[in-house]
Amino acid sequence: MKATKTNIGYLFTKDYFRMKVSKNDIENLKKYVSQKDQKTKNDKKEIKENDPAFSYKRNDKGQWVYEMNNDVIQARSKNLTDTQYEAPEHPGLGNQSFELTTVYPGLLVGSGYMHDLKQEKAFKLGFYFDHTTGFPVIPGSSLKGVLRSAFKYDNGNYIKELLKTITSNDVNVSELENAIFEGTYKGKNLLLYQRDIFFDAFPVKTQNRDKKFLANDYITPHTDGPLKDPKPLQFLKVLPQVTFKFEFILHDLKNEKGETILTAEDKLKLFKRILLDLGVGAKTNVGYGQLVEDVKNQTAKPKSIDKLEELKRKKQEEERKKEEERKKREEILKKAKEKEQEQEKRARERAQWIQEEIEKNGLINVVEVLKDFNELKKYVKKYFYNDKNKLIDKDKLINEKEAIKKYIIKELNDENKKRKWRNKKRDNWKVIKNWFGEETVEKWYNELVKK
Repeated sequence: MKATKTNIGYLFTKDYFRMKVSKNDIENLKKYVSQKDQKTKNDKKEIKENDPAFSYKRNDKGQWVYEMNNDVIQARSKNLTDTQYEAPEHPGLGNQSFELTTVYPGLLVGSGYMHDLKQEKAFKLGFYFDHTTGFPVIPGSSLKGVLRSAFKYDNGNYIKELLKTITSNDVNVSELENAIFEGTYKGKNLLLYQRDIFFDAFPVKTQNRDKKFLANDYITPHTDGPLKDPKPLQFLKVLPQVTFKFEFILHDLKNEKGETILTAEDKLKLFKRILLDLGVGAKTNVGYGQLVEDVKNQTAKPKSIDKLEELKRKKQEEERKKEEERKKREEILKKAKEKEQEQEKRARERAQWIQEEIEKNGLINVVEVLKDFNELKKYVKKYFYNDKNKLIDKDKLINEKEAIKKYIIKELNDENKKRKWRNKKRDNWKVIKNWFGEETVEKWYNELVKK
C-alpha cells in the first residue's frame, strides 16, 4: 500500500462528515465493504458517486435528524486507520528534547472534542490533530498540565524524591513549580527569554506493520445500568510502538546570587521521569498514554515508578486510617447519642412518675423517695412546666421555695394528705429542712400548720 501525504486531521474532522459520496468513498467501499453489504437500507441499490452520504429522517422522538449511511461510515473509518502515513521531517524547535514510545493499548488525546454521529460504526470520541500537518500530536499545553500535576502529588514529596536522584542541590519544589509554570521566582517575574517553553510532541517514527500510526478501539460504558447490555463506543487512538519527540526550550534555574540551582538538562531529566511514571493523554487510569524509552523492553519501568507506587500505597494507607478513625468517631458519637436518648427517655419516664405520684399521693411520698430536692427541681424545670398540671409556673421556676410552699398548702387542704404534714417529727419535714433550712421550715410550720 502506497504511503500518502493526506492530512489525517482533515480526513477525521472534515472529510468524515462530507454530505455526498466521493470517488474516494467508492474505492474504499470496494476495498473495505463486501459486495453483499454495499446496498442502501431503503432502495437496495448500489452506492454511486454523488449519492447522499446522509439521509434526513425522523428519530424516535419525532425530530428531524441527519443519519449517515453505515457503509460509508465504515469505509471512511477504515480509510483513516488503514492508510499508510509518512511522518513529516521535523525541524526541531527546542534546545532540549527526548523521545518516548507508546505501548499497549496506545495513546488517546483530544477525546473531549466533539465528533459524534448516532450510527453504531461511527467514531464517538474526538481526537487532536496538528492543524498544519494533520498528524496526531500531544499538545504542549497538555504536557505542561501533566508535568505540573506531578508537583501537587503527595504534597510535592514525589518531586522531591525524583530530584534526589537528579541533583545534589537543595531545590524548593514550590519555587521550582512557580519558575517553570508561572514564570516567577520568589515572587519576582522572570524575563521572557528566561521562561521555559513547551512544544507539541510530534510522532517521528512507527515500528508497526505498513507504517501505521492509528487504529480504532472501543470502550463499553454501562450508562443504562449494570443489568443492561452496554453500548460500545468506537474511538480513534495512536497505536503502540509509535515514537513521539518531546521538545522544550529550557533554562537553568538560578538564585539571586546567580548560582545555578537546577540546570536545563536536569529539568529535562525530571520531565522525562514524570512522563515515564504518569503517562500522558486521556484514560491513563486504564493503561492508555503509557510511555517507554525502549519499546523492546516494555516491562522495564523506571526506578521512580517504584517510589511513586510506594507513595501511592502510603497515601492509600493514610486514607484507610483516616476512614477507620472517621468510622470510630461516628460509632462513638452514635453510641453517645443512643445513650443520651436512653437517658432522656428514662428521665422523662421518671419525671412522669414524679408528676403522677405528686398528684396521686402527695409531695410527701415523692420527698421520701427522692431525698434530694435538686433532683426534683431538675425534673420540674425540664419537664413539668409544659404540662397542664404544673408543679411550678414557667415564669417562676427560680423560686422553688414558693412552689413547694404552695404544694404544702394544697396538700394541707386534702384530708388524706394533711396528716403527714401536721406531724413535724415525720421524715418529710426533716428532708424539707435540709433543703431550705430549719428557719424556713419552722416558719412554714407555724404559718401553715399551727393556725
